[in-house]
Amino acid sequence: MQRTLCLSAILLFSAITSQQAQQPQSPQSQQTGSIEGVVLRFGTTDPIPRARVQLRPTNTPNAQIITADDGGKFAFRDLAPGQYRVTVTRDGFVPGEYGQRSPSGSGVPITLSAQQQFRDARVSMVLAGTISGRILNRYGEPAGNVNVQALRYTYQDGRRTLTTTQTIRTNDLGEYRLFWMTPGQYIISAQGTDPVSVNSGEVLFVQAARGAGGGPAGLAAGLGAQLGVGGVTRITISGANAPGDSFGPMPGGPAGPGGAPPPPPPPPPPLNIVDDANLSLPVYYPGTTDVTTATPVDLRAGGNIGGVNLSLVEAKPLRIRGQVLSGGRPAAGAQVSMLLRTRN
Repeated sequence: MQRTLCLSAILLFSAITSQQAQQPQSPQSQQTGSIEGVVLRFGTTDPIPRARVQLRPTNTPNAQIITADDGGKFAFRDLAPGQYRVTVTRDGFVPGEYGQRSPSGSGVPITLSAQQQFRDARVSMVLAGTISGRILNRYGEPAGNVNVQALRYTYQDGRRTLTTTQTIRTNDLGEYRLFWMTPGQYIISAQGTDPVSVNSGEVLFVQAARGAGGGPAGLAAGLGAQLGVGGVTRITISGANAPGDSFGPMPGGPAGPGGAPPPPPPPPPPLNIVDDANLSLPVYYPGTTDVTTATPVDLRAGGNIGGVNLSLVEAKPLRIRGQVLSGGRPAAGAQVSMLLRTRN
């Protein structure tokens, strides 16, 4: 009797297993694939452990993020067919992307077909570099809280222009350190901060790009003012907590005729600059106020360049005045800009 029961149980288990094997898999499990790879140091086969790896489909902002293991290996599984970009980041390295041929080059997407196992996604990363130095004032003393910028030449609409890549401020010893920088040539500049002094009842005009987070535009935004036509904002200083204080056009402020929004502020009048005032000018390494004669700092991969020191320069401001005419008559409300003409 016991043998009969055991035989029946075996036959029943075999039937269930056979039935499960014959059941078709879901369409999703039949279609998914995977992407596996490794993160390496650029130009070598040395793995970079614990890099942050991001997988992003090209047709959606959604992304998966994992950490590579100690051998630099990573794997993304259960992926639907499509195109994917693989990017990696790690402290001390320049961000990398699959398919890059140089640190500043563009990567290429991986096209994954149904059930494909893509196992050779190698992503190389370049060691970042550092530029450091010290900023002194005109008396040879350490200059603290000075803006130091690293700039690179780029081309926009066929024109060579300087683009800021990193900005930092000096500490109380006048020291600065620009770090995690992509290898290349940089123009290093320094400029002190100049206070803005406005008396009660005077009007301060600020002109800057919309969306600027610092400087005069940041001041205007902090006071609740809005940038008007041409990015010009009028801020009237009427004394602290005095009746009638006005900080330019305020959101939800008084409306114009017929309930229309208030008109934009007028363009700024000629600036009343005090002749004996001193303004700090941007100075470029190794110590010039003419950016076209600046010496680039050549930063190599993993380089640590020190001693890029600068002394601040102060000069009296110059005044440029004129009149804009349209058809022989004064052109009220015209916006006037001044651009630096370079030799390039």
